[in-house]
Amino acid sequence: MPLAPRPAPATVRWWCEPVSAFAGVPVLPADAHRIARLARDADRLRAVAGTELLRRAVARIIGVRMADLRVSRSCRRCGSDQHGKPWFPDTGVHASLSHSGGLVAVAVAAQPVGIDIEALAAHTAGEWELDEWVRVESVVKATGDGLAVDPRSVALMLDGDHRRVTAYGEGALDGVTVDLPAVAGAVGAVTVLGTGPVVLRRGDLGELDDAEEFGSPRALPL
Repeated sequence: MPLAPRPAPATVRWWCEPVSAFAGVPVLPADAHRIARLARDADRLRAVAGTELLRRAVARIIGVRMADLRVSRSCRRCGSDQHGKPWFPDTGVHASLSHSGGLVAVAVAAQPVGIDIEALAAHTAGEWELDEWVRVESVVKATGDGLAVDPRSVALMLDGDHRRVTAYGEGALDGVTVDLPAVAGAVGAVTVLGTGPVVLRRGDLGELDDAEEFGSPRALPL
């Protein structure tokens, strides 16, 4: 019997930056109402940082101007379009956003992806070990379900240098979870839906500086 072909690797480009790097960044009209509704200055700054990094990263990858990038959101718990997992219609690109303490992180892939980071100083996961919590959070963010799924119903099994999702809610889920390399003062994880190996590629703000003018498709191929 011939061997089944191996699943193709899933490449995840990810960025993790200080929120302070986005101080003074102008807010695009498409995002202004959602961010203005936040009560605290710190929350608005985190929202601006996350939105800016998300738009820069996805726009650079698909080769459009940031202002032309259509970002939709949908919350599985309440149906709101003001929060929830971001998605990008008709692009073939998936992304996830996380922020904790003074950090913001974004992951972009060709498959559904979830990223979670937790600053050590902001650890609020209760009975959970922090590294376990970020792995589970990355799983429920990859599906878009968030905490509509009981985190205790998510099970992961170590398989070499990654973990496989072995239980999810009341059913099964194909997903691969990988711990992020060390981030100063924080821990993090990424989950990609599927069965193939995951390749992480960390980026930096420098490669996104010209995202507003960049116009060649797939400048940062996945």
